[in-house]
Amino acid sequence: MKTYIRRQVPFKVMDEICYIIDSFETKAAYKLNTTSTSLWLFLSEPRTFDEILSHFRSEFEDMTQADLEADVEEVIQEFIKMSLINEA
Repeated sequence: MKTYIRRQVPFKVMDEICYIIDSFETKAAYKLNTTSTSLWLFLSEPRTFDEILSHFRSEFEDMTQADLEADVEEVIQEFIKMSLINEA
């Protein structure tokens, strides 16, 4: 099963918003929304997709399982595209 972990890049969280500076490789800066910030912080250690879903299930009880899976997968793929997380 795949696991995901964030890369070691400088970041700062202010008012539930995360600011990431990837100055080493892409010289890019990112501003994450509250939900993406929560995922970023949760990925401080390797997590499986199921662990990530379980983490967010309690926060988004009103979402269907299918919608939750789709939204989490979308954020994960965006993080991968931005080279912010690694997949193992």
